[in-house]
Amino acid sequence: MNNTTPAKIEQSFRKMLGNVNPYMCLIDIAVKEMIKNHEKQDIHIKAKEHGYPNIITKHINLPHLSQLVHISHLLYIQSAVEVATENLLKLQKGSSEKCKDGSFFDIAIHRIHQKKHNLSKKNLKCSKQLTQTYVGIEETLIIDYYRLLRNEASHGSTNFQQSKNYFDKTFNENNLNIIKNKFGFMPNNVNNLTENDVYLSSVVWQFCIKQLAKKCIDIEGYIMPILIKKYKNYTLKRKQSSIRHSLKLEYLLSDEEIDDIIISMVN
Repeated sequence: MNNTTPAKIEQSFRKMLGNVNPYMCLIDIAVKEMIKNHEKQDIHIKAKEHGYPNIITKHINLPHLSQLVHISHLLYIQSAVEVATENLLKLQKGSSEKCKDGSFFDIAIHRIHQKKHNLSKKNLKCSKQLTQTYVGIEETLIIDYYRLLRNEASHGSTNFQQSKNYFDKTFNENNLNIIKNKFGFMPNNVNNLTENDVYLSSVVWQFCIKQLAKKCIDIEGYIMPILIKKYKNYTLKRKQSSIRHSLKLEYLLSDEEIDDIIISMVN
């Protein structure tokens, strides 16, 4: 898919998830069936049958296998997020400076905000509040948790102490209930990860990428002049209809957001 508009990048991201998610879900099912149907002493026999005669299985904690599957799935989701975010950054005109700290997503939002509003490049400190403004407070808490978990896994952590500390410090009854009401599930502590964590991560990241796609370009200052020029010879009704169609399909704006722009800029 040619990633030339925010909508195409957002669709490409969802397609990346859709292509792999079913396979990861089937792996999770296979692991759960193996845990349910085989004793630990049977695993070595099964390993030999499937081409792993020298694998040592005595120390294996079978329930831990599901956690590893979920973490692997979270790793893939994060990789897809990074691809989509990089593509959104490429849509912007001009240059920007990376801030000195913050997560990959915080840095991307900082760069997008800096370009979009033509801000000074001297302000290189990322702001978590800026990320929350772009994608939401609870959404930021969730993606930071799973991002931290992903980072620890990538660096070979086995106890995920930073993720545990973040979970205990960040989540409480109030924001967990807000998250559940928004998305249907709550995050679990790393020791109790389930398929619901994978689902939650996927849904929240899809929401965040869509929000970033909608906000990564200055619609009124950059896109609207292009569209107005493109349809300048149309009747007013047809011009408004064509611009509305483009803003909705290519730039993911809602009808309400489009109405505000059309009223103020198209005549």
